[in-house]
Amino acid sequence: MIDDLSRSIRANLYERITNPLLGAAAVAWVFWNYKLILILLSSITPAEKITFIEGVLYPSWYWSLLYLIALPLISSMVFLYAYPIPAKYVYRYTRTQLKELKRIKLEVEDETPASQEEHIQLRRKVNELENRYYSDLTERDSEIARLQGLIANQKQTSSTPSSVRPRKETESVVENKIKLGEELNKFADEGKISLKKIVKLTVGDKDYVLGSHIKKEGPGEVSVIKLEDSYKYEDEISVQVEISEPLEPNQVLWVFDGHSSRELHGTDFQLKKADFAMKNARVEIRQPNPIKPGKHIVVSNIVQFAY
Repeated sequence: MIDDLSRSIRANLYERITNPLLGAAAVAWVFWNYKLILILLSSITPAEKITFIEGVLYPSWYWSLLYLIALPLISSMVFLYAYPIPAKYVYRYTRTQLKELKRIKLEVEDETPASQEEHIQLRRKVNELENRYYSDLTERDSEIARLQGLIANQKQTSSTPSSVRPRKETESVVENKIKLGEELNKFADEGKISLKKIVKLTVGDKDYVLGSHIKKEGPGEVSVIKLEDSYKYEDEISVQVEISEPLEPNQVLWVFDGHSSRELHGTDFQLKKADFAMKNARVEIRQPNPIKPGKHIVVSNIVQFAY
């Protein structure tokens, strides 16, 4: 009950204080009676204050009524009702002029060519945004390709009939990866495949090495590297791949340049930037699948980059 009464009193006081009439009347009253305030705040005796107020400031009831009530009330009414009339025209004119100035500014800026420095900064920013976008896109595509490869290899190497294979509602990617790694190691121990590692990739004149730039080394694992150099349309890019051991006769270096794939028996090749858009290149080592004739299996880590 007391809390409700307190909140009600505070709400009413706030409404009265924030009322524009009260504010205008208070300002007008101070304007017309500032001498009274100065006298009340002065250091003279109370008797002298009363004598000065009654004899000088307000010598009769007429002056008291005029200065204490009538003039402040009239001034506040003029401020509240008369002032907004010219103010709205002034405000409209001011906003119109500001709008016109903004239009002129935009028109001049559109016609003013950018400086060479501004052009370079803008181009650099665009390149950074493009590189970030394509890097994220490359990582996503690489992860999708890796998961698809795990699923395909799991199906190819599985020897358990589907009718008796235990079914699971969910199977983690980690389990698939472990099984695939075990099967590849088993094939390697039996001499059916030869596992390799891409330990260094040279693009242009920049080297990207395993452990620093190339993070993954397991067969089928994808490492996405960011090139230090940028390339323009129709640039010829030389690429050299260094492998932990030489390629076997039945192994190939499989290269995807963003447009088409090719199989190479060497470790050097050329990429040509055939358009203005960024493309994703992919490098890996393949050899025939020992249990699936006509199919290939990835026997190295995979390196992917955007150029």
